[in-house]
Amino acid sequence: SITRPIDELCRVTDEVASGNFEERADFRSGAELMQLGNSLNTMASQLGGLVDNIKREQINSRNLELRLLQAQINPHFLYNTLDNIVWLSEDDRKEEVASIVTSLSRFFRTTLSGGRDYVRIKDEISHVEAYLEIQQFRYRDIMDYEIDIPEKLMDYSIIKMTLQPIVENALYHGLKNKRGGGTIRIGLSERAAEVVESGDDIFHGIYRLEDGSFYQLVLTVWDDGMGMKEEELLRIRRIAEGLERPSLDNSGFGIANVAERLRLNYGANCGITYESEYGRGTKVEIFIPEIPYD
Repeated sequence: SITRPIDELCRVTDEVASGNFEERADFRSGAELMQLGNSLNTMASQLGGLVDNIKREQINSRNLELRLLQAQINPHFLYNTLDNIVWLSEDDRKEEVASIVTSLSRFFRTTLSGGRDYVRIKDEISHVEAYLEIQQFRYRDIMDYEIDIPEKLMDYSIIKMTLQPIVENALYHGLKNKRGGGTIRIGLSERAAEVVESGDDIFHGIYRLEDGSFYQLVLTVWDDGMGMKEEELLRIRRIAEGLERPSLDNSGFGIANVAERLRLNYGANCGITYESEYGRGTKVEIFIPEIPYD
């Protein structure tokens, strides 16, 4: 009967629609219906694979975020900050004690962010500013910082904890290694960018425009510290591109973590680039799509 294979198609379609991607249509006759059934089976298989990939990426993203949280709730960072508070208290510098306690509270409040994956740009800036305020108590002789973010860009969305690991690298591997220290500068701009098609990039459809382009935010972290020699710069670039793992001492972990979370959340059209000159400093650019926070 002609209705039997059609009923079979309907049954399998319902199963796939309900999330059962293992179900397959089975036809023994009728070339057209067999072809249609094969197409349905192929689609079910591809959908199942896509769902599995998304689940894996979500798990990877959560694991990366957990490791980054663990790195940020760093005992050494916390101990050093508490030591500063004790030292300032003993010196009866009450205003500075209040300031550093407020910054520490703001730093951890933004780090946790109520369990949200995305925050407003202004919250991300508040987080990194709190970090810099705390570190300036300890490194006031070697570190200055400047933050220049256009007000009109403050309400766009960003993955939380994107900036701080990059700024931490600028401090520890840039300024601390240079006699006399230097300045960390953070900026933000926007631009129109072309979508680079990628077979495994399923995210660009979320933020692309009708003409195939999309608006991109570019976060920039400059430092005029020690910079990197060519060999180290190439290593850092490979880590940022996911082509090399961080070293056993965790050097480069923060960069790898941020870069991987950008890829998992935004696809191949976003990421991190590094430019550096030994003895002159380093420039890091972080590219994300311009998406309003809601």
